[in-house]
Amino acid sequence: MHRRTFLAMAAAAAVSPAIAAPAAAPEFTDAELLDSVFSEIAALGGKKLDTLVKKRIKLPGRAAVIASSLEASFDVPPLTDALKAKLAGQTYWTLKEAERPAPSWPALSAAPDYMHLAPYALATPDFAITGDVLAFLADRNDFPLADETGIVVFGLRGCRIAGGNTHQGWASAHLLEVAAPTHLAPRCVMGLWRKSDNAVAVFRASTVPAAHNMFTSLAANGNGTSLLPTGLYTYLRGDHKASKPDRVHRGALLIQGLYPVLRTAAELAYDPFKPTTAWTRGAAHNIHAAGMGDVYDSAGCQVVHGNYIKPGRIQTKGAWDEFRRLAGTVDAFGTAPPATAQKTFRYMLLTGLEAALAAQGGADFSSAYRPLRFGSKGARVAELQTRLMAELDAPPVKSADGGFGLRTAFGAIMDSKRVYGDNVTGIVQG
Repeated sequence: MHRRTFLAMAAAAAVSPAIAAPAAAPEFTDAELLDSVFSEIAALGGKKLDTLVKKRIKLPGRAAVIASSLEASFDVPPLTDALKAKLAGQTYWTLKEAERPAPSWPALSAAPDYMHLAPYALATPDFAITGDVLAFLADRNDFPLADETGIVVFGLRGCRIAGGNTHQGWASAHLLEVAAPTHLAPRCVMGLWRKSDNAVAVFRASTVPAAHNMFTSLAANGNGTSLLPTGLYTYLRGDHKASKPDRVHRGALLIQGLYPVLRTAAELAYDPFKPTTAWTRGAAHNIHAAGMGDVYDSAGCQVVHGNYIKPGRIQTKGAWDEFRRLAGTVDAFGTAPPATAQKTFRYMLLTGLEAALAAQGGADFSSAYRPLRFGSKGARVAELQTRLMAELDAPPVKSADGGFGLRTAFGAIMDSKRVYGDNVTGIVQG
């Protein structure tokens, strides 16, 4: 067995405890859960995606990149009444437990955000997250955060707060532990990094879609739910589902720009080696409340444990209440903050595993860890872009501008076939 594959499998076994189905029924109505799927389809449905290349790309073997998504003809169906009715008939939690398909998380050798970590050994699942660890990760990924002076939002896919807490406020360090992601309960951590004094706050969260959203979207060939890859994104303060007073998430963060996502059209797993997965463009992957229980609501949004108090949906409860207050997206009463409050936030999404490796400071990781991914910027990205333009057939990359955006992400995904045998990840190990 290849050394990289063996180490990845060993790491997966170490951090992947059995995933049990939630004991409690979901707190959301079917209409609320469906609405999250509708949001992404509505944002893209019936529209042609932005053109990235003029010529259709024919990829040999199994193509994880849909060629048409690069050519501006990826077929996202319009959100018609007929499609809404079809999706409404595909509800996960109304099925008998024995009839529900079980979601799964790929082994680390197949998970796109983990594959580059296969060579490194994790000493223990416990680690301390600090501002210095976050600064190290930002620097090694060439994320342009050194000059940020406000609050940076971060997400760690696949970990949890030690001791079972749902949130912890500003401190110099917090103890976390690596745990495999699951689509059945929030098993990620999101946090705030206050650059002025290097303090961090952490919150129970999920950075992966929920099983019921995934299941519903299978009726639309995977449209409506997708996995946001790790990277650096820009968000603006605003209201999620602002046009729906009975479902609005006030004081949320709204994603900006164009970015790639991974979709699954046949299974409840984001395994990019499967022929029924595809990298396409995403939309509406906002930051908002997840819900109070293990059953959370996310079609790909980054969600924090907590919810709104009905019917006003002004006040909130759970970790989300503290997240909004500390981020300054609302005032103490849940209403809009002053005009001088921070409006733009950078969101650094990585994995709990690489944060743990950085915190533990192994010599092999500290010296060799230099990935590039969506949001990276600088000379190393320009070098990558130059190589992709020279080596790929009909490359989507058109210039060596040093910015790892959507075009470069698709180029990196296509290039990953050289390393992994298929078009499976947008992360390039430097």
